[in-house]
Amino acid sequence: MLSLKNLVFSEDYYSWDFAACELKDIIFAVSVDTGFSITSDDTVMGHGSFRYVGKDFKSAFDSFALENRLYVSKGDSAWTVSKYSFTQTEKGLSFDVFDLSPLQIVEKLSLEINEVITFDSLPSSQLSLHFRNLSKDELLQSLARRFGSYEVRKEGRGYHIARKNEIKNLAAEDSRVKIIKNEDASFQVDIKNSGVIAALEEVMKVEEEKEYCLSLASDSRIVRTSFRARDFSDLLEKLCGQSGVEYLLQNNIYYFISASGPREDFIYGKREWKKYCLKYSKVNNLLNILTKTFPQADFIVMVEANGFLCKAEEKLQSQIEVFLKENDLEKKTYEISLKYAKAESLIKNLSALFEKAQISLSDNNRSLYFTGTAEEYEKFTAQVELMDKADICLSYDLLILQYDESLQNNWYSSFSTNRLSLGDRNSLGAQLGSVMNFNLNVISAFGLSFAANVQSSIEENSTKVYADTVLHGISGSPISFQNTSTYRYRDNNLDPETGKPVYSGVTREITSGIKLDICGWVNGEGLITSNVTASLSRQGSDTSALTGNPPPTTEKIVTTQVRGKSGQAIVLSGLTQSSASQENSRSPFLSKLPFVGKLFRKDKVIEEKSQMVIFLVPHTGGEVKKEEKLFDQKWAEKRIAALRELEVLYE
Repeated sequence: MLSLKNLVFSEDYYSWDFAACELKDIIFAVSVDTGFSITSDDTVMGHGSFRYVGKDFKSAFDSFALENRLYVSKGDSAWTVSKYSFTQTEKGLSFDVFDLSPLQIVEKLSLEINEVITFDSLPSSQLSLHFRNLSKDELLQSLARRFGSYEVRKEGRGYHIARKNEIKNLAAEDSRVKIIKNEDASFQVDIKNSGVIAALEEVMKVEEEKEYCLSLASDSRIVRTSFRARDFSDLLEKLCGQSGVEYLLQNNIYYFISASGPREDFIYGKREWKKYCLKYSKVNNLLNILTKTFPQADFIVMVEANGFLCKAEEKLQSQIEVFLKENDLEKKTYEISLKYAKAESLIKNLSALFEKAQISLSDNNRSLYFTGTAEEYEKFTAQVELMDKADICLSYDLLILQYDESLQNNWYSSFSTNRLSLGDRNSLGAQLGSVMNFNLNVISAFGLSFAANVQSSIEENSTKVYADTVLHGISGSPISFQNTSTYRYRDNNLDPETGKPVYSGVTREITSGIKLDICGWVNGEGLITSNVTASLSRQGSDTSALTGNPPPTTEKIVTTQVRGKSGQAIVLSGLTQSSASQENSRSPFLSKLPFVGKLFRKDKVIEEKSQMVIFLVPHTGGEVKKEEKLFDQKWAEKRIAALRELEVLYE
């Protein structure tokens, strides 16, 4: 049912919203709301819409009538809405019609001109007419021409609208109906420009002993037909099939009636009903495809039996049977276990190749459920095997060293006397004990000379190991390393009157240290592309209690992109930090003596400068294999011999 809704109404304000409602219902609702009498005659039919918000009701209703092809006859106390309008002036008669049948048009015109109008069978299609300033006779003649092959005749006190006998006139000029019965009981038919009724009458004259009854609603026209019929029944079937006529034989009487079935049988062939039951598919899902594939067939659904009835000719029925064998297939649910990929991410790629309804996700996200035929299952498993591959694993040997590059400036004068000892001889030695304990294989990556230098600087405390670990990840995924310290301070402001800090109760954080972000990708040739971003931040001295400002921080960032083979080292440098500090030392009592005390005091300004150097060695194929870190016996013996050669002592 269509809904009718009236939103708001008040004395000076109107608001209506009618969507696809009966026109009569809209008019009645508006009449009730406004309190003004508005009626509609029997010509007002159909649906319409009316949306209006405002105060000018009359203009709004005129727009509504114009949009829905209506005429409004306005009186002082009432309005009448109709599909036609008739006016009579000194210039003549004016008649306007929207979407009315010829029967309604003649009926309304007869009432308006107060004349009796009779008519033959009129067309059923709706018409729209607009006549201006015509006489009564001119109006009727114009109306008859709009109906088609009709003419108006003056009969007694009224008028008669009669159909022109075009068929008879045409038949008189060039028309024939020849039915010849041969000796073998066959018939030869030759018809040109004849009505069906005249042709059937001529056919029945050939068989004079047969009785018949013609009950046709209309007399259709046969332009041209010529054929040979094997017998009288074949003659009737072919002739009726062309003309949309069906015949029945009851009690030796032939009854001819109008029907569309014979015409359809003539076009599509002899059609019969046949029942089909589906085994696996649902009838509603499959029938949508059948109706589009075979539009010339008629289908009736049998939901309870999971089947349908089909009316079609024999050849088409065989095509439908083949279609059902190919599409009504058994479907099962299969479980596919995944080796590497996650089911959720795999479904996104497979949904473009298969229907989403066929694929479902398991609870553990490690397997899939597929519903389909055996052939579809084979195709599905082939696609899964193609996509379910292990991701390429990456690992990075990470070593971060902090080099001390400080320059110390000393300004002092002092006296000291010390006795020499035997241990004050100059000596130099290279030992690789600390370097050998690194997770990163420094010797194989950078050589023995570099390892010896690192060992020496570590022993002299000029180099510190900041990080020594292995980072693992997957090709294309980011890896992060962070070694930071977090400083928390209370946010405050200085009181302008007292100069003392006033705390706001808000705690803030400053993070300082080193952060390393790596994103590696392995291409088809096995080369590793590494995007590396390293940042080093340092926090200054805390001055928040004195100035109310947070401690200052400095930050250095290095970003690089390197491509190389597995095992090739990556070195990041340039992350330097510098600071200055003053150190005071003095001798007790003596440093306080006037003039002489300066000799027993020393002031030292220390400029601290350090550099962070990051060493990365990427590897493919998962974790760094133990074989890459451990050596066989022969390689161990060669290494020990090389280390002994480096142990040189200078005295």
